[in-house]
Amino acid sequence: MKKPQNLAGAGRREVPAEWRDAIHSHLDAGETVLAWLETDLDARLRFETGMVLATDRRILACAPGRREWSS
Repeated sequence: MKKPQNLAGAGRREVPAEWRDAIHSHLDAGETVLAWLETDLDARLRFETGMVLATDRRILACAPGRREWSS
């Protein structure tokens, strides 16, 4: 699988290093991250990190405290 060339998103701030491997493994060849948001609360309002990505093809999310991604 070809890795995307840009994980910075529209704001050009890079995705945090701890998310990069997981993101790379869920992106399709040629898919580009346009924007991302790191969250810090779970559904019970406890501090857990999560990630939401907008790509040129879809929205991907990893719920706080989870390892599974959905799109």
